Amino acid sequence: MNKLQTIVAIFLRKNSHFLFLFVFTFYQAQDYPFVIDDNITATLDVQTNTTEEFRNALLGYNIFGFNSDLNKDFIRKFNPTTIRFPHGLFANWYDWREDKTRVFGDETFNYIHRDGAPKETTIGELFAIKFSDRNNIKVGIDGLEQLNKERNLAQGKKFDVIWTFNMSADAEAGADTSESPETVAHYQDLISRGFEVNDIEFGNENFYPGQRSSFTPNASDYIARAKSMYKDLKAINPNIQVSVPLLRRGSFVDPDWNSKLTEDISYFDAITVHTYIGADPDNSSNSDDAYSTALTARKSLESSTNNFALKNYHNHGGNSNPLQKPVWLTEWGVKSGGFNGASALGMADCYLFMSENQNVYHRANWFSVNGKANSFVTFDGNSVKYPLEKTAYGLTHEILKSVFENSTLLQSTMTTLNLVDDVKAVTARAVTKNGKTTVFVLNLTDKPVPFTLNMDGNLYADAFIHKAMQFNSVSHEPQIPIDQDPLSLIKNGTGAISLPPLSVNVIYLGSDDGSQNPKVELTSPLPFSTHLLGEVIPISANASDTNGTITKVQFKINNVLLNVADTTIPYLESFIPTEVGTYKVSALATDTDAKETEVYTLIYVTKQEPYSGTPIQIPGIVEAEDYDKGGQGIAYNDADTENRGGQYRTSEGVDIGAVDAGGFSVGYISANEWIEYTVNVQEAGNYNVNINYSSGRSGGGKFSLATNENSLFDNFSLTQTDGWGEYEIITKENVSLEKGIQTLRLTTNSGAYNVDNLEFVKNTLSLENTELKKLLIYPNPSKKGIFKINKPQDWEVYSVTGVKVLSGKKNSIDLSKFSKGMYILKTKTKIAKLIYQ
Repeated sequence: MNKLQTIVAIFLRKNSHFLFLFVFTFYQAQDYPFVIDDNITATLDVQTNTTEEFRNALLGYNIFGFNSDLNKDFIRKFNPTTIRFPHGLFANWYDWREDKTRVFGDETFNYIHRDGAPKETTIGELFAIKFSDRNNIKVGIDGLEQLNKERNLAQGKKFDVIWTFNMSADAEAGADTSESPETVAHYQDLISRGFEVNDIEFGNENFYPGQRSSFTPNASDYIARAKSMYKDLKAINPNIQVSVPLLRRGSFVDPDWNSKLTEDISYFDAITVHTYIGADPDNSSNSDDAYSTALTARKSLESSTNNFALKNYHNHGGNSNPLQKPVWLTEWGVKSGGFNGASALGMADCYLFMSENQNVYHRANWFSVNGKANSFVTFDGNSVKYPLEKTAYGLTHEILKSVFENSTLLQSTMTTLNLVDDVKAVTARAVTKNGKTTVFVLNLTDKPVPFTLNMDGNLYADAFIHKAMQFNSVSHEPQIPIDQDPLSLIKNGTGAISLPPLSVNVIYLGSDDGSQNPKVELTSPLPFSTHLLGEVIPISANASDTNGTITKVQFKINNVLLNVADTTIPYLESFIPTEVGTYKVSALATDTDAKETEVYTLIYVTKQEPYSGTPIQIPGIVEAEDYDKGGQGIAYNDADTENRGGQYRTSEGVDIGAVDAGGFSVGYISANEWIEYTVNVQEAGNYNVNINYSSGRSGGGKFSLATNENSLFDNFSLTQTDGWGEYEIITKENVSLEKGIQTLRLTTNSGAYNVDNLEFVKNTLSLENTELKKLLIYPNPSKKGIFKINKPQDWEVYSVTGVKVLSGKKNSIDLSKFSKGMYILKTKTKIAKLIYQ
């Protein structure tokens, strides 16, 4: 599958929006594809002495967008079990050194077609790849690194990541197939960033010619490169696991791809399969929107592995031998006709199927959470809709994750009718977690089904809490707010259990489903807020209990208790951070039944400091994009969390774009936003401030400048320029500065503009001298850096810091080899400024 949903709208798939409705009292069966006996029943026999740990990696998914604060908050919200990085199309063209997608090798190349003849192909989604490269769109390794560190601090474990490696990087670096220097360097870079690197897949869907490159045009080239990479990675880490991509179905272009790659099975440990059931993202003409296809999805999933990927088709002696390697399902999906009940139930049943076959399936990454293909959230046009709403997929996965993650599976046998051969009408698994037993049950029929539970041969007749999410038809496409519980109470008590039609059911054995635990909420500090080193940070929480009384609330910093427990309302505490870094702030509530609930948030403690490490010197140039380190509310105030320019310092909220002439500018500016710079004024006095800016807006904009909260000037007007890309220099004269290190704040008052830099020039030489007016310089400003004066004479050119950079006697001055900016021209009798922009 070729995917770049988060980069170019042209490649995004469209979907519709529907209203959500829970229905438990009636059902419309007009489009259900099977005829079900009205007397259907289901019985689950559970054996508690036969257990197996659930593979959490089966609950993984593809999730993307690690750069902006908004995207990182999204990922924190979903708290992924497993991440795949980079995903899809990114992987084959991922430049890990630049963290972006670009072309490796030639855009077109020849490969050997199935008929043995050479055939020309072009890199798939070439426009999207070049668009990403041209706009320097980052995939997001820095953001993922930050999130990984946060997760390790908060949960004591790092992300489980399936890494997808580029198969062309070593060849482009000039290495033959005896060595893999770029692969090794990539691995070492990930380790240095603090990641765990245990599982790597070699490329993405390289069985498609368009997802290979001119370095690996054929299967034989891929195999040679894969063997080299495998050898070098195993030499570093013998425990690392590697997979290669195999077809899930027949291929017209290269029908022998699977047999070629598996002729020798010594250079990989697992196989990657991408199975899409119903809608086919690789070829829409192969799509199957029948609801029956989704409801029997487990059968298609089994076929895609057993009948294709797990078999070798050798051309010697007609042998057909099973391939004994685990399957990594790093992309998969179920979709028949939309994000509907049939598709979500089929998805859930596939998870049950994989849990029944954990010897085969070691990993599974749904595609995707926040891409438009099978998304967990709703979209508004081509963007994720805010406030967030969950789709049928997101709702179903949330329930699955709550039951199965970190659980122990109990052996069980289901007795009921079949929808088709090998697909039961009701499927279920029983698990234990935290000392409690829970049964997860799917009713794939359009009938209510009486459900019997036997535990170790005995009818379960004790108390239970039965909750369910029901679809009112196979075509029902629910959408509900992100924090709303998808489950509704069916029964709390004893006796008969009835499964609603088309439903996802969770049955908690006993009288405790966790809802009676204390409720606690941290009200301060705010999640992921930024605080200054040495600041007193207040901590507060609200706590309540449904069936008792809160006896105490205890606060923790990085899992260490703060003083004594707080036993009375309001629950308050404070602490003073002594080091810069990320802190975990927790609140632990205990009730009269000794039940506990703990919640936490992460905050950042920082200190404001110059971006380069040393204050910016004045006289000199203040580059707008090099604002101080410190974060939102400390070094800058931006109206939103997204860097909408996305070209520089992408993990922060200031909007930075590229300037055509080179460098960067701060843009997307709105009123009351501000940025700060630590500067060192070498000498007190009056300065001219040359502002290099652009504004395509009628009326331009206004801004103010202050140092250490003392105003330098207010509401200085920046007039409209010839366009957003047309920069001009305007001067604010006679700005008085004190000597020494201080904080310079630029605040936008109104309007809109881009600012490239501010140049501070000391008024030691008067440019108003009458002699100066007789010195003609043109063009000035100059875009090429070449200036003419009206007559030949001795001259010298100095930087704004007083360093002589050039001298001559002719009437032409060439600064094209120097940096753009302002320079001082001196002759024997005259002084002038030269603007090279």
